[in-house]
Formats: sequence, structure tokens, C-alpha cells
Amino acid sequence: MITPRGWQDDALTQFERAKRPSFLLEATPGSGKTIFSGLCADVLLTRKVVNFCVIVVPTTALKGDAEAGFLGDWNKVGVQLTTVLKNTGDAPTEFQGGIVTYQQLPNMVATLETWARNGRRLFFVFDEIHHASETNTWGAAVESCGRIATRILAMTGTPFRGDGMRISFVTYGPDARAIADSQYDYRSAVRDNVCRQVQFMTDDGLAEFALHEIDNEVRISESNDEQASAVSAVIFRRDSDWLRRVIEKAEAKLDEYRVVDVDAGGLIICRPGLDANDDRHLHQVAQLVREITGDAPEVITHDDPDANSKIERFRTSNQRWICSVRKISEGVDIKRLRVEVMANRPSTELLFRQLVGRVVRVDDPRRRQDSTVFVAKFPQLVEWAERISDEAEAGLREATVCAKSDRALVESDENGFVALGSTHEDGGAISDFGEAYAADEVDIAERLKRDDPQLLDVPVTKIAHLIRKLGVQMPDNVAHEEPLALQKKRLRAQINTLARRVAIRGNPNKPDFSAIWIAIHRHTGARNLDDLMDNHNLDIMRQVVELLKKILGAGDAAAA
Repeated sequence: MITPRGWQDDALTQFERAKRPSFLLEATPGSGKTIFSGLCADVLLTRKVVNFCVIVVPTTALKGDAEAGFLGDWNKVGVQLTTVLKNTGDAPTEFQGGIVTYQQLPNMVATLETWARNGRRLFFVFDEIHHASETNTWGAAVESCGRIATRILAMTGTPFRGDGMRISFVTYGPDARAIADSQYDYRSAVRDNVCRQVQFMTDDGLAEFALHEIDNEVRISESNDEQASAVSAVIFRRDSDWLRRVIEKAEAKLDEYRVVDVDAGGLIICRPGLDANDDRHLHQVAQLVREITGDAPEVITHDDPDANSKIERFRTSNQRWICSVRKISEGVDIKRLRVEVMANRPSTELLFRQLVGRVVRVDDPRRRQDSTVFVAKFPQLVEWAERISDEAEAGLREATVCAKSDRALVESDENGFVALGSTHEDGGAISDFGEAYAADEVDIAERLKRDDPQLLDVPVTKIAHLIRKLGVQMPDNVAHEEPLALQKKRLRAQINTLARRVAIRGNPNKPDFSAIWIAIHRHTGARNLDDLMDNHNLDIMRQVVELLKKILGAGDAAAA
């Protein structure tokens, strides 16, 4: 169902030939680590090396949805996952794997050990393994899982920790960096047009503040480590002239991208507050964005219970801006992001690269793309930005055999603004008669054009227009059936509603749910909703729906 990219094909061969149970993949953010892990799982499951997969992720957002993350990407590979693993009972038989977070893992270890003793051959995938160190609880849980694993795939885009602690399952070189079994860096990803080239806009300025009753005036680019925190507190304020100017520039840049990429979006990463519950800066910046652009941005707070649905809504919408603190710093796949504003000062290169990784994902591999990141001109941030830009330029030189490589052109204005490169893009999905087409319609049209020489001179938008007009169905290699977990989730909600209605009808004062499940068990063998979800297929769940509707009667069931 999925054709591996070149680097994924090579890494998969290395994974299959590996002598040790554990395998470390270092691949730059946005290059396709999630799909790669699914390809590994498919090989191991098909060959019956393992019979259940456990994926461990840093945040619930990375569990995924119908289109992205582990749930969506493994579904495209053909491996069905559940996003709910319980710490009691056996592994669910209806799914080939499950996803938990590092926070949940310590509570799951005993259950996983029981599964292994009972004959489960487990494949563990540790996403962003740098979260698990030798000194934290997550690291201890990861090590315990390693002792019962048949195979292990550890993945990271940044194979080092800011605190210098060792990472589980990792061999280190003399420079204290992890030694990967397979490596795919940003330079290679730009060369292969897997990741976009990033251009950094580094804005300078003066910060005025009083410290210990002494007035200070510090230029951002000249601030030392001791002054940097105070400068940050000034320039990232909601009423800061510096922040307003940067957001205005970012808005103008987003307009440029939208000329050729109609749903291009922007991300603003805000400063964390005084503690984990302080989102004041986030909301203040969001209000400033609304004043400048006239549109309210999507806002994702650190503990937002609706974060996943908001991210999904933004991913599939035409909304311009999304504001967050750290919720979108790692792993979240929103390919339409083209502009980023760091309204903060990342303290480590690891975090800096993770933040930049949010705007490097290529959404159309048939054309070269770039993205723009606005950062304050702190010396340390500039150093990290130059390092990334050098890697990208080297990758472009390797990709361009007969053409001149792009080079960063440094220009300074009265504010000390520095631009590291500029690239113009052609493309778009709007016809000459003003009709807009969705990404999947354009994708099908371009596939047809590539495969049929007679369509060589026909505009893609005209092909898309005919596809829409004739109601042509998507080819199988484009349309993917919804993940099993999401189909079951909808049926579960329907069954729960119908069962509650049946119980209330039988005795409004004291509904007897056990009697309902006795009847369901007699017809299907399912003991309860959890058992139905984990160990019975969709047909059985649909039988339960029909059974409950029959009990209710056609009229009442239709209202459900």
C-alpha cells in the first residue's frame, strides 16, 4: 500500500539484517520515521517474528488520527492499532498493536511482562527515544520493556539530550552523540526533496529594562547568557514593538506563500509561563495575532483536553495561524505549515531543531519547496540556524549536478534584519476560471497526467475539473480505508447509546445493564464493550447494533 522512500528502503534492509534485537534510527524531523516504523512492523508481523506491537510516544497527539501519526500512517501500511491499551487482561486480538505514552508506560510494564510470559512476542517502537534517560522513570520503564522485547526500534530526530544524560538502548561515540544503526540527516532529506529548505529571518533590536534598579539597554545580537533571559522577557511581551513587527512580517510572508499554496499556514511558538499552568503569554500573543491579521488563530494550551481535535481541525482547514507553547514542538504532522515565529528562546539545540522541524515537511514531492522561520537574533540561535542552513545548502549542492546551487544572501536593514536565503515557488491548485480544488483531487489529476502521455499538454486543473464533474472514484493507492480503531470507536458510541436506551426503557428507575449484556453475550459471545472493542470484529459489532435496534423497535432505533 505504501512505496518506501529510498532512505526507508535502505534502512529497512539494515533493520532486517541487524544482529542485535535493538535498532536505533536517527532521522531528521519530517522525513517519515512513522511510516518507516510501520514498514518494520509489517515485515515482522508477516514473517511471524512478532505477534503484537507496542508503540511508545511522548504525547497523546502523536498517537494520530485517520490521516497522520501512528494510527493513520500504520493504517496505510496495513497494520491496525488501538490507541487504548489496558493494564489488565491479555493483548487485544482485533488489533496488531497499541499505542501508549511515556507517561502511561510505567503503569503498563507489569501487564506487558505478563503478556510476554504468556507467549506474546512483542515489538517495541520507542518514538523520540531521547525522552527516556538513565535517570528518569520513563527510562526505567523503557529498560524493563527492553528485557521482554523480541525486537526494538528506537527512533529520534535529535540523538542527544540537553542535560547530557544517556539514552536507553543507545551506544555513544567519543563526542557523546548517539551512534545510530541507520541515519538520515537533514542535508540528505533536502537533497532528496523529502524535507523543505528552511530560510531563517533573524530580527535584531534593542531591549530596555531595569535590573537591580539599574537601567539597561541591550541589543539582542550582543546579549550574553546572563542578559538573554531579561532580553527575552522584554521583546516577547504582547506590547513589544519587536514582537508586533515580527508578526507583521510573518503575516506578509504567509501571504506570499498563499499565492502559490492556497492553504499555507503559520505557527507561533510562545514562551511558557511562570509554571505549567500559566498560559498568559500564549493568549496574549493570540490576541495580538488577531489584532494584526483580523483573524482569530487556533490556540493550543499545554493541558488542552481538545488539543488533538483542534490540531486535526487546523490540519484540514484553511485557517491561517495556530499558536502553541510546546504541544506542537515534536512529531505533530501539519504539512501545510510554511511560516513559523519563535516568540520564545529555545534553551537547547535539541528543542530548536524540533521546533524548526514543524515546517520542513514536504506536502508535494513533485516540486521544490521552502519555508521561513522567524527568530530573535540571539547569538546561540543564530549559530544553530546557520548549522541547519549549511546542512540544507550542502544537500542542495549534491542534488544539483549541472545547475548553480542556491546561496544565502545576507541583507541588513535599519533594524539589523538578516535574511538567510530567498526562493520563489510556482504551483497552485486554482484553475484559470477561479475554481479551487482539494489536495487529493489535484494529486489524482497529476498522477493521471504522469501516467498518460496524451494528457501531457492538458492543465492539471482541467483534469481535476473533469474528475470532479464525472465523479471518478479515487484509485486504491490514493484512498485509504479509515483506521479500524476509529471505525470501532464510532460503533462503540452507537452501541453504548442504544444499550442505555434499552436499559432505561426496561426500568427507568433502576436500569439493568447486565441483562442487556447477557443477551448480547448469548448472541455474539462478547462480554462487555471493552471485550467487543478488543476481541471482536466489525461484523460482530454491527450485529450488536442491529440486535439493540431490534429490541428497541424500528421507530425508536431510527431516532438513535
